[in-house]
Amino acid sequence: MSVIRSANNYSEELYTSAEVRDKLGIAPSTLVALVDKGVVVRVVPPGRKNGYYTKESVDDYYEQQQLFIQTLHRKKSGLFVTRIATRADQMGIVELGRAVYGLSGTPRLETRLAWFDRNPNMDFIAVNGTQVVGHLSLMPLTPTAMQKMLRGEIRGWDITPDDIETYDEEKQYNLFVMSGAVSKSEEYFSMNAGLLIREAEKFLFEIAEQGRLIKSLYATSRTKDGIYLCERMEMELVPEYSNAHRKAFKLDMGGNKSSWVQSYRDYVRSLKLSSKQTKGIL
Repeated sequence: MSVIRSANNYSEELYTSAEVRDKLGIAPSTLVALVDKGVVVRVVPPGRKNGYYTKESVDDYYEQQQLFIQTLHRKKSGLFVTRIATRADQMGIVELGRAVYGLSGTPRLETRLAWFDRNPNMDFIAVNGTQVVGHLSLMPLTPTAMQKMLRGEIRGWDITPDDIETYDEEKQYNLFVMSGAVSKSEEYFSMNAGLLIREAEKFLFEIAEQGRLIKSLYATSRTKDGIYLCERMEMELVPEYSNAHRKAFKLDMGGNKSSWVQSYRDYVRSLKLSSKQTKGIL
């Protein structure tokens, strides 16, 4: 007697059409549209007539779907917001850093204020009520400072205002993820991390309209949470700068295959900038 195997028996990495529609709560026509847009990936395994759908693409879309729904509920309450930080928010960022990384692992308030005065467009925060519960810092560093950070020759608190670039010129910038912290007391740890990333992405799209493009993002981390945030941003490990105690990551806007980077490239392409401006990105 022959045994008909399900998609799960065939591969742990595939869903059937019924499984996808059940998980996402969508109609067959919507599934077709998601495949046509490249959001969900459809494959036909060897020896099969019917198509299946990769769990990676389906689960990623499901996570985005849930994030959107939960975000609406939280923002309707009026208590939770994500935005670019102001000078007045710097103390809240320091307090969050101390709670997550400890006193010795957090730049002092005076340091943060000096950074902010140099470039006020680097810090993205999640605020619940009056408390900063999440922080992501994308710092445009000079080439020299970037290399020192990646090699581990200096730490974040060693950065001076002169090491930070401003967004005054129409050119390509390399950003360093100087900080990524989310309060562990928050019920929505993973969601807050996702919202911070979305807020930062929105800003990068906005400055692209002004000819300020991002070539690469870099990060280093010694902590589980920091590595999680880098992976959540779909950054790739850089072996030459990594060791057993410290990992280095890079997100190449010209070559990374993640969906949001591809969206960034599509958006930059739509701006009709010169080939000189977009070299290495498009």
